[in-house]
Amino acid sequence: MSQIKGCLYEFEEFTLDTAKQLLTRGNNPVTLTPKTYDTLLCLVENHGRLLSKDELMKAVWPNSFVEESNLTQQISMIRRALGESAGEDRYIVTVAGRGYRFAAPVTLVKTEAPAPQPVSIEPEVEAKKIDSEWYTRFFKPVLTLLAFAIFAIGFSIYSRQSSNSTGEPKPRSL
Repeated sequence: MSQIKGCLYEFEEFTLDTAKQLLTRGNNPVTLTPKTYDTLLCLVENHGRLLSKDELMKAVWPNSFVEESNLTQQISMIRRALGESAGEDRYIVTVAGRGYRFAAPVTLVKTEAPAPQPVSIEPEVEAKKIDSEWYTRFFKPVLTLLAFAIFAIGFSIYSRQSSNSTGEPKPRSL
């Protein structure tokens, strides 16, 4: 989520502490679920900028497929936590069909060292990852199909031999 660890974002009477992953109103903590906190943090970090619904969903739920209603629910929970009433755009502005913008002025109070940046994957490691994906997608199903075919052929041969073992000669026809 946040590239900077240990930031304090202030807006009106609220403080968003990224080190503690905590929103406070004055000295009182405001209860947020983890996804609600992540959504608020994304909006606050990008305050003043319109974030598309897709951007927000990718930031809050990376590598997951979620419906837009999940995002709408998180925005509603943030508004409730901030005390924003219906139709009031004091903190979050909804741009119909496009996305959301955090409208309140935000002050960055304190920062510590930036979080370590992700290490880039070397080309050899990337190739191994692709090979692994190929194995999973194509090789496993082929092996499963091959095993099934061998089993079917073996069963067919076994059933023919057991029917011929009765000792009666097979009738011949032209």
